Formats: sequence, structure tokens, C-alpha cells
Amino acid sequence: MKKYRFAIELKKGTRYHKIILFRLFGGYLYYTNLGEGIVMKSKVTAGVLAIILGGLGIHKFYLGKIGMGILYIAFCWTGIPEVVGLIEGILYLTATDEDFQTKYVNK
Repeated sequence: MKKYRFAIELKKGTRYHKIILFRLFGGYLYYTNLGEGIVMKSKVTAGVLAIILGGLGIHKFYLGKIGMGILYIAFCWTGIPEVVGLIEGILYLTATDEDFQTKYVNK
């Protein structure tokens, strides 16, 4: 059942960890050589969700940031989350895959 998509290296501190990716529920689950499990999410899916439904924080729920998603819903009546969601969507779509994973998913 393990299907290797590709292997990448991410810089973590001063060490590099080789990572093997597995397909799992719309994201990728990968394990470093230290045995840590991390989930990767699609930057395109997150970007489109942020642009279209950013005012409700749906992209934050997709990225696993439940508290921020609730905050977006609480302030959706102000219009501020819509603007922030649009900006975040553009940032997500213009980031490289490695930058997106390290900055927005695996914090």
C-alpha cells in the first residue's frame, strides 16, 4: 500500500532529513529517517480555498489550524478575513512546495 511519490530533503535546523512521501487523504504522510511523521498538504488546494472561502477560514481548517479557523469564522462579518484570505491564497500559490510545507503546514 506504500506508494512512493518522490523523495525530497528538508533542512531542519542544521541537519538534512531524507523524506519519503506516501499518499494519504488528500495530503502526503511522510517519515524522516528519525521516524517522525508529518503530513503534507497541497498548496493549490489551500490557495484556492483561501481565495474562494477565505472569509470563513476553510483554508485554515484544511491546514490543521483549527483555532485560526474559528477566529476567521468569528470575525467573518467584518470583511477582514476575506481580504486576509485573498492575500494568503496568493502567498500559498506563489510559494515553492518546500517553502509552503515549512512555513504554513509544519509549523
